[in-house]
Order: sequence, then C-alpha cells, then structure tokens
Amino acid sequence: MKALKDLRRHQRHRLRGQIELSWGKTGGKTSSLTGNCLDVSVYGMLIESPTAIPVGTEVTALIQQSGMSGEAVVQHCRPYGPWFRIGLKFRAALLMEENVPNIKEPLVR
Repeated sequence: MKALKDLRRHQRHRLRGQIELSWGKTGGKTSSLTGNCLDVSVYGMLIESPTAIPVGTEVTALIQQSGMSGEAVVQHCRPYGPWFRIGLKFRAALLMEENVPNIKEPLVR
C-alpha cells in the first residue's frame, strides 16, 4: 500500500498547551470551549476538544501561555475516541516571529 502524499504547504510543529475558542452568538450568547493544542503551522492548527464545532464556523482562538491569538475557520471536525480533532485555518499568518516574539518557547521539537 502506498503512503498518502502530504499536501500541506507549510511545516507543522508540535505545540502543547490549552487553547480557548469562542464563536457566534446563539440567542445573544457566545459559545466557547477550552481544548488542547496538538500542532501548528503558519496558517493552521490541530486541536483536541471535548465538544464538536461545525465545519465552517468562524472562531476566535487564544493560546494563553504564548499570547497567540487569531481568527480562524473550522476546516474539519472528526471524532477521535472521547474527543474531537478540529482543524483550524487562520485568516492571517499565525507563526511569524515579528507577530509573536516568544513563539519558539511553546513549540515542541
């Protein structure tokens, strides 16, 4: 069996830490959750969450320990054991040292 080709344009880096997501207003109330970061690239991030978020949902993401934040769209959301794996695509480049001076600290090599 042939291995699947990786179509990603940007390298991914493991990133460990909690992420807070918030989105939309349903009946005047903003939804939010806390999940775990798994990996990150210039424009994307993979997280684990106890709750599913519909594909296409626009979210605001905040990673407390590094101060990284940005606007993203949910690209995919799949069950993974008791969790959901959620792929986020950011509107602007996230991993730029001039945007986040201490970005290298939370990255796991």
